[in-house]
Amino acid sequence: MNKFTLFLVEGETDEQSLAYAMSKEIDHFNFHIIRTDITSDELSTVDNIEDRIAQEIGFFFSEKNHLDPEDIDYIVQITDTDGTFVNGGFVVEDSNVENNQYYDDKIITKKAENITIRNDRKSSILKYLSSKERIKCNLKNKEYNLKYRIYYMSCNLEHVLHNERNLSQEQKEELSINFRKKVYNNHGLLREIIFHPSIFNSTSYKESWEYIQKENNSLLRKCNFGYYFEEFVDV
Repeated sequence: MNKFTLFLVEGETDEQSLAYAMSKEIDHFNFHIIRTDITSDELSTVDNIEDRIAQEIGFFFSEKNHLDPEDIDYIVQITDTDGTFVNGGFVVEDSNVENNQYYDDKIITKKAENITIRNDRKSSILKYLSSKERIKCNLKNKEYNLKYRIYYMSCNLEHVLHNERNLSQEQKEELSINFRKKVYNNHGLLREIIFHPSIFNSTSYKESWEYIQKENNSLLRKCNFGYYFEEFVDV
């Protein structure tokens, strides 16, 4: 069997938006939906994040018993930045808002302290994961040291693909369906977006992570997923 890439994504609309587009780029891949932002989850720390990711990979193989961990080529995790690297001056408290609201120059939230705590946790984890090249996993009673990369959509997937933020789940689902239809008529659409100079503007994977940590860049429409194509598809 050919080696496959395993994409780890946060939600169903991430898979719905990306899976069809990726089918036009590579032949062998699978998606696993974590169903949470594991990098900002209250249970996640720098010390346990690798184990939590390994657990998710284990969940994938428990559902896909016919697949062999030996056939994994890369683990690719896709995450939202959610403005996590901004300092407290960008966080605005407003008791009238129900859900966090993200803009280029601020995050509006019901309780600023909660965002500050989340940002500290998530930013530390992302800094750590972006330095990793391998993830250790125990799969089917055998130890693996799997090749790994994490890429960001800033401040979330819909922001990058559609220039829209602060959407309801229903709106995200509608956009994911529409994106699939657009890709059907334009197989290169994902590349056109993520390689646009205003979105993809670093010179290396490492530099892209350094860039997103500066000032309010993690609130802007940026994405480094293009490095997946440069490193592993266009070779």
